[in-house]
This record gives sequence, structure tokens and C-alpha cells, in this order.
Amino acid sequence: MQKLALTALLVLISSNAHANNGDFAGSVAIGSSYAGVVSAPTNGLAVQGVAAIGTSAPTSGTALDLGSNTSSLLLPIGTTGTRPGTATNGMLRYNTDTPAVEAYVNNVWATLGSGGGGGGSILASPPQGRLTLTSNTPVMTSDVIGANTIYYTDYVGDYVYNYVSSAWTANTIGGQLTLNLDENSGDTGYHQSGKIFDVFATLNGGSLVLCTGPAWSSDTSRGTGTGTTQISLQNGIWVNTNSMTCRFGNSSGNTLTAAVGAATYLGSFRTVSATATTLSAAVTTTTQTSISLTAPFRDAGVMANYYITIGSEDMLVTSGFGTTTLTVTRGQRGTTAATHTNGSAVSITPAQIAMQFSPTPQLLGTGNMMGLYNAYNRVPYTSIERDSTNSWTYSTATYRAINNSAMNSVHWLDGLQQSSATFTAMALGTVGPATAFYTVSIGLDSTIGNNLTSTFVASATST
Repeated sequence: MQKLALTALLVLISSNAHANNGDFAGSVAIGSSYAGVVSAPTNGLAVQGVAAIGTSAPTSGTALDLGSNTSSLLLPIGTTGTRPGTATNGMLRYNTDTPAVEAYVNNVWATLGSGGGGGGSILASPPQGRLTLTSNTPVMTSDVIGANTIYYTDYVGDYVYNYVSSAWTANTIGGQLTLNLDENSGDTGYHQSGKIFDVFATLNGGSLVLCTGPAWSSDTSRGTGTGTTQISLQNGIWVNTNSMTCRFGNSSGNTLTAAVGAATYLGSFRTVSATATTLSAAVTTTTQTSISLTAPFRDAGVMANYYITIGSEDMLVTSGFGTTTLTVTRGQRGTTAATHTNGSAVSITPAQIAMQFSPTPQLLGTGNMMGLYNAYNRVPYTSIERDSTNSWTYSTATYRAINNSAMNSVHWLDGLQQSSATFTAMALGTVGPATAFYTVSIGLDSTIGNNLTSTFVASATST
């Protein structure tokens, strides 16, 4: 085989005037199997072997070797709107709208990296922080009651990925994000009592923020369609299914509209609630710290250090759980202490969350509330609920709640119905006649029967 080497030789294959040592008008095919056989792209080049630029020894296994030097490769540059009309997996370009390098992978445009310190991955990774009620504490171990601030704190990393303009972008948490809950019933999407809300991370003017969508339609369903917080998977990450109004603070105007898929789901919370009552005696001064009720507050997540509202004043309850006499701290949450007449309505203040791991035993039980749920980076936890009553008598052959109190219970939230739970019930009892026995069972959403599989039976051995 003979070779033709061209060195400083003018070769003109064109009807136009030459400008270089080699000018080719039209398409060029290089390679023994390409030349004279393959139709190269119009005015383009088809190369059968390795293309080497800036090196005479291309690296084995490469199709294109640009050599080792200080130069760079300039990718195609354009906006989201100028992406190829028919994309193919493996395409690579720079998007000036993002701004970031992006690749078409698994039939979707995915961000490789972003300006402004975003960093990134070819496809989105799960959110890397954890929701918590204690600042800078991603894994809680101590009881928190009456919380009205949620934090999203770094745990396995510092990134959350958001699906924007049909591509994923990596955004930094910055150590911790904060969401102040809104108790004002006049505000759109306020955090009313006894409701479940989903927490999302989304962009607001280029900054990553926490926000909540509409309340769930019930304790067991988000609802579907417009006006709900319905979620769905995008490349394995949970995002909002519908465009929705998202609240990112406790001021009236702290709302934004999250486009479909633009809000990444992080977890959920349930606000505490209790049946409202009234004052049984007037509050005659602005410094009075003991108040009397016609009926006690008794519900999950309502112990010491929760807030109540009388008129326009919020008060912090510091003691008196389950009784009609409460010790309070006046004028809380930006309100002003005032006098209140006998019979005034007393209600649980909205926008409160509780996580009770091991509260002090109380008469008739503590009704533990584990009201905060993480969709990612979950860790096991234990919640211990105890009744301080010394003893009681029960002689009817019918299931009921321990000590006939619904507060002998543990309430927990599972935003994706993916969590497993293990329960243990312990009770010490005595029986009378030799034919008598008692059972200790666990009921799921029930206090009238054993609807789980574990039952302990104790029989009498003596009179």
C-alpha cells in the first residue's frame, strides 16, 4: 500500500479561489471503508477511525482526542428554546437560560452543572437534607411541642435538585433553610389546625426556599387535580403534579406559584388540634398567668409548651395539661396581652407541630404526636407513651382504650405510605376468679378491638 503525504502543498478541490493550503468544497469521507462508499454530511466530514487534534498519539479507546494542552472544547450554545427539535440520548450543549451544561439522558434534558455554585449531576439525586423542628439538628431526639418553625438542614449533603424548564438544576441548601408557619386565617394557604401540609423546596427569584402547598383534603389523602398538593415521580424524584400556590413564610404576601414539577417534595407535617373550649372565669388583668377553662384541652400533641388563642391574644401554656386550670405566658407570637371576659372562646393556635419521643407520663396518657415526616434520608425513631394513673378497674369483656382514654396512643405521619412500624404494649394487671383473664392488644386506628396480630393474654392461677 502506498501513502500520499501532503506537506506545504496546495491542493485545491473547488471552483472557488483558494485561501488555505488545503480547501475542500463539499463533503469529505476518510477511511478505507468510508471513501467512495459513505455519504458524508453535507459540507461535512465523516471519519472512520480516531480523530486526533493537537496530538499525534491519540489515547486508546477514544473517538476524538483533543490532546493535552491549555485549550478547551466549545460546546454548542443556545437557549432552552433552541434545543434540537429531535433530541437523542447522549447530546451535550450549554444552555444560556439555566445557565448550565446539559445533556439529553434517559429521554430528558438534565443539568450537568450550573453557574452560581450549583454544581450538579447528570441526573437528579434525592434531596440531601432533613426536615427538623430544632435548628441545625437534622436528627431530633428530644421532645418539641408547639413548634411554628420548620428547618431543612444538611444531612448527607448540601443539595436539592429542582426540575426547571424540563431540566434538572442542582441548588445548594446553604447549610439550612427556614420556614416560618403562618397562623393568620386571612392569608392564602395559612397553616390551619389539624391539617397535613407537604413541604417542598423550590426556587424563588433564583434562591432556594421551603414552601408548603395546599392542605391535604383529609388525614389520609392529598387529593388530586388542580388546587391540591398532588405529587408524582419525575426521574425518580417526587415533585408537584399541578401548578400550585406555595407559601414560603408567615407574611401575607409570602406566596409564589410553583410550575408543574418545579417544587421538589421533602416531607410533610400535621398541625396539632383540640376541641375548643371557653373561659370559666374572666381574665381581668394583662399580667394574670393562671386561667380557668370550662373543659380541659386533651388531644395528641397538646401538653406543656403549646399555644392557645383567646380573642386576639396568643398565650403559651406552660403547665396544666389535661386540667381546667392552665399556667400561661401572656402576649406571645407578636400579640398583645389583653383582658378577656368570662365565656370567651379558647382555641388551639394554628400553625403548631409536635414531635414527642418520651414525654413525662400524664394522667390518662400523653397522646404522643410524631407530626413531622421526612420523605428522604429517614432514620428510625422511638416514641414512648405512658399513663401516670396508678391503677383502675375494668370488668367488661369488651375491648376499650387503656384506662378508657384515647390519649393512651401514639400518632405518626407517613407522607408516602412507605414506612414500617413496630409496636409494643405493656401493662401489669391482676385478675379475680380463676376463670378470668385479660388481654393487652394493639389497635390501628381503633380503640374497640384487636385489629393487629399481636395479643397478650394473662389468666388467673388463683382466686
